Amino acid sequence: MVSDQVQDIKNRLDIVEIIKGYLRLEKSGINFKGLCPFHNEKTPSFFVSPSRQMWHCFGCSRGGDMFAFIQEIEHVEFADALKMLADKAGVELKHEDKKLKSQRQKLYDALELSAKFFERQLEGNKSVLEYLKNRGLKEETLSEFRVGFSPSQWDSLFKFLRTKGFSDREIAQAGLTVSNANDSTRYYDRFRGRIMFPIFDISGRVIGFGGRVFEQGNPGKEQGPKYVNTPATLVYDKGRMLYGLDKTKMEIREKNAAVLVEGYMDLLMSWQSGVKNVVASSGTALTPMQLDILKRFSNVINIAFDADAAGQSATKRSIDLAMLKGFEVKVIEVGEGVKDPAELAQKSQEAWQKAVLKARPIMEFYFEATLKKSNPNVVENKKIIAGELLPEINKLQNSIEKAHWIAELASHLKIKESVLEEEMKRSPIETISEEAAQAFGEPLKRTRGELLLERLLYLLASNPQAKESVDSIELGGLAKTELGGLFSKIRENNDFSEDDKARLDYIVFKNEVFDKPQEPEREIKFCLDGLNTIVLKEELNRLGWEIKEAEKKQEVKEVARLVGEFKQKSKKLGEIYGSNQIKGQEKTS
Repeated sequence: MVSDQVQDIKNRLDIVEIIKGYLRLEKSGINFKGLCPFHNEKTPSFFVSPSRQMWHCFGCSRGGDMFAFIQEIEHVEFADALKMLADKAGVELKHEDKKLKSQRQKLYDALELSAKFFERQLEGNKSVLEYLKNRGLKEETLSEFRVGFSPSQWDSLFKFLRTKGFSDREIAQAGLTVSNANDSTRYYDRFRGRIMFPIFDISGRVIGFGGRVFEQGNPGKEQGPKYVNTPATLVYDKGRMLYGLDKTKMEIREKNAAVLVEGYMDLLMSWQSGVKNVVASSGTALTPMQLDILKRFSNVINIAFDADAAGQSATKRSIDLAMLKGFEVKVIEVGEGVKDPAELAQKSQEAWQKAVLKARPIMEFYFEATLKKSNPNVVENKKIIAGELLPEINKLQNSIEKAHWIAELASHLKIKESVLEEEMKRSPIETISEEAAQAFGEPLKRTRGELLLERLLYLLASNPQAKESVDSIELGGLAKTELGGLFSKIRENNDFSEDDKARLDYIVFKNEVFDKPQEPEREIKFCLDGLNTIVLKEELNRLGWEIKEAEKKQEVKEVARLVGEFKQKSKKLGEIYGSNQIKGQEKTS
C-alpha cells in the first residue's frame, strides 16, 4: 500500500538532510531554522523539527512533512514527490493494492465513457447547442472542455454503461446513478436533462460531473435544483479540486496570478475571452485544501464571484481563507447591472479583460463598498464605518500597510489617527471569519481561553504524567471548539484521527520553537487556574442574570437557591485569586 511505502521512506530519510539540499539551516535549540524559500523574509521563520520530522514557516503558514516540502519546492504532485524521495531512499515503489487499484480504475473508465456518452448526446441536440451558442460559447470551447448533455430519460446512461460491462454497484460508486427509494436494487440516472460539465483531476482524468438543468428541455415540468454535482466518491472530493486547473495551471504559473471565479460558465467564458489563468470553485465556499493546491502555481489570487448577496458572502469567505494562507489577494468587480463574469465576458471580451487587469487590492474594495453605504459626515455613520473597516485593517500583517489604511480611514471620517489606533487596541477584533479559522493555521487574534487551552495541550502532550491533574476541569464554551475536542480526547484516552495528530504535532512544535517551559508543573497550574477563572466568570454572569429574572417574578425560593450558588462560585474564584497571590509573594521573597 502507498501508506506503507510512505512510512518506509520516512524511516530511511531525515527531513533535515532533505531540506538542507535546498536551503541553509542552522541549529535552534532542538530544531533547525532558516529563511523560508516560499516568501521573502529577512528574519528566519522557517523551522524544521528532527524529532517530529515536520517543517513549518511561521511567516507564511506553509508546512508539512518531507513530501509536502518536495511538492512545494519542486512544484510537483504527490506521486512525483513520492518517486523522487523513493529513489533517494532506495525504496522500490510497488503498485497499489490490486483490488483497490482495480476499483479506482473501473470508476475512471466508467466516468470517461460517461463523458463520451454525454458529448455524443450534445452533438445531435440542436436546442441545447442553440442555447449554449446564445450564452456565447463557441464549438471550440465546448470541445476543449468536453461539455455534453444528459438525456431526460430515467436510465439512458445506466443502460449504456451496463452494455459496456459495468455492474450496478460500480456505476453507483462512480456517482452516476441513485438507488430507488422504494427498491434499493433498482437504479436511475443521477443526471437527467442537464448540460454536463466533466470535472477533471489535475492530470486530466474525468473524476466527476456538474450538471446544469436545461430549462427549455422539459417545459412545464419540475426542473429540480439548478445544479446537480457528483457526490464524494473514491476518486472525487469536491473540497480538493478546482474546476479547469488541469488546463489552466501553466497559464497561472506563467502569469503568477490565478483568477478565481465561481461557476463552470464563468470559467468557460473567461477562457474563451483570452483570460486563461482562471479556475472555478464550482459554486462552493473555497476550502483550505483548494488553496493549498492553487498555491503550488501562484501566491497571487484575483477573486471574481457573482455580484449577488451570496456571491459577496462567498467572496468574503474566500478572501479570509486566502489571506490566512498567505496569498496576495485582489478583487475583480464585474460592474453594475452585470450578474457574473460569464455575463460580462459574453457582452464584451475586452470588458472582462479590463476588469481582470483592474483587479483592486482588498482594502480598496472594502473601503469603497463600506463608504458607499454610509455617509461618513454623519456622526452615527462614523461609528458604523469604523466598526466595519477596523477589523479588516487589523488583519493586515505589514505595519506600514496598516498605518496607511488607518490614515486613509481617519481622512474619510475626519478623526485623528490616534483615536482609531486606540479604538483598535481597546477593542480586540476578531481577525478572520469562523470558516477561515478552520484552516490549518493560526487565527491572528484569539481569546485568552484559547491561548491557555492550547498551552495546556502542549504541556500535557509533553508531560503525560500530568494528565491526572486535569480530570476535574470544566471548559465551558471552549469545550465545543477544536481545541476543546483535542483536550477531551487526551483526558479520556480516546483515539486521535490523522487530523488530530497533525494539529497536536503543530501545537507542540510551535511551543517548542517559541516558548519551552522551565517549570511545567507550575505552568500547568497557571493554565488550569486561568481556565477555571474564565469558566467561573461565565457562570457568575449567567447566575447574575438568572437572579434578576427570578426577582422580577418574585420567586423567593429560586432567588435563594441561585444566590447560594452564586456565593459558592464567588468563593471558588476568590480562592484561585488568593492562591495565586500567595504564590506570587513566595516567588518574590
